[in-house]
Amino acid sequence: MKITQQTTAKTASATKPIPAAFARRILFVVTGLTPAVITESLYALAIVRSPPFVPTEIHVLTTGKGADIASATLLAPNVGHFHKMLHEYPELRDIRFDTNHISVITDQAGRVLEDITTLQENQAAADAITDAIRRFTLQDDTALHVSLAGGRKTMGFFAGYALSLFGRSQDALSHVLVPKAVENQGEFFFPSEAQGTISQPDGSKIVSAKVEVLLAEIPLVRLRHGIPASLVSGVGTYRSVVAAAQASLGAPSVRVDVSQRLLYCADRPVTLPRTQLALYMWLSERLIKNGSSAHSVGRGTDPKEFLDCYRNFVSEMSGEFEKVETGLQQTIKTTELRDWLREKISRLNSALRISLGQELSAPYLITTFGKRPNLTYGLRLSPSDISILRIKSTNHQI
Repeated sequence: MKITQQTTAKTASATKPIPAAFARRILFVVTGLTPAVITESLYALAIVRSPPFVPTEIHVLTTGKGADIASATLLAPNVGHFHKMLHEYPELRDIRFDTNHISVITDQAGRVLEDITTLQENQAAADAITDAIRRFTLQDDTALHVSLAGGRKTMGFFAGYALSLFGRSQDALSHVLVPKAVENQGEFFFPSEAQGTISQPDGSKIVSAKVEVLLAEIPLVRLRHGIPASLVSGVGTYRSVVAAAQASLGAPSVRVDVSQRLLYCADRPVTLPRTQLALYMWLSERLIKNGSSAHSVGRGTDPKEFLDCYRNFVSEMSGEFEKVETGLQQTIKTTELRDWLREKISRLNSALRISLGQELSAPYLITTFGKRPNLTYGLRLSPSDISILRIKSTNHQI
């Protein structure tokens, strides 16, 4: 059977890239003790699907027992079913898949999990699956296809949810379907002319080459842009990534914690330099006191209000306070408060984007109001969205 592989990711819509056209194409399978789902998924993608998705490599994440079974069943020299599949379908021979592509789930101590039966093992599986999918979606030249047909049900759930969290437009999720007569039966791995027939418990036989293998593609809700860049490019647990995505979907909420010297956006802590934190507190206080229509700052605003906020984080007797006070007064003499604000706000907004991610940070950024020469800066939030926690006090609004 001839497989026609796409050669450019731009042959279709410019807004929806063709997964089969990417230089690196990964099939990622989470599995347990039934390695047949790997070859079944490959057959469904590369032989049945139109247009075909022929992976350049296959990666498997499984338990210790699952890795042993997959290696022996699929990759044993000459008799492994993956090698048999390549013999019948030579178009697939460039796919990279060997024992180095089979990874095992480990616990926090680095011990290989032979099964997933406890809460701790379940969490380890969630973290391992999440990290694998995060890594596979880092490179722009890569298209990832995740099959969740194997393993325990929670493993499939974690794989689907992780792809929803990290997946891009070229990434996809599917479940392979085979008739119950051959499902988990132990003999069937892909429709094979060479295999001939498969015996059934009732004595009947099924022709292997005629077994129908179907691919059920599963639509994704893509949440990647709501996750902080630090979690996309770094290491995060399943729980931490889910929490970040959940925060991006909720109503905006801001808390300035003076005692901890932290800003909280949607309950996510944001560490800022003291000057930036004082600036955010200043705008927050003005919004609470004056309402959304008269809280912004610019020409004519008294900068002493900012210094009053800055005193919450730096002693008035310190050299640091004097330096900021002198610099602010000198700047206002030569230009305007608006010019002093522009640079500080640019740095503050950059810090928010880095800490929260592009999507989550959007409601919390300091923005502009009006037009020059009456341009001002403020927050596009409601007073009810903001609370300020002062030293030795309970959380309350000013």
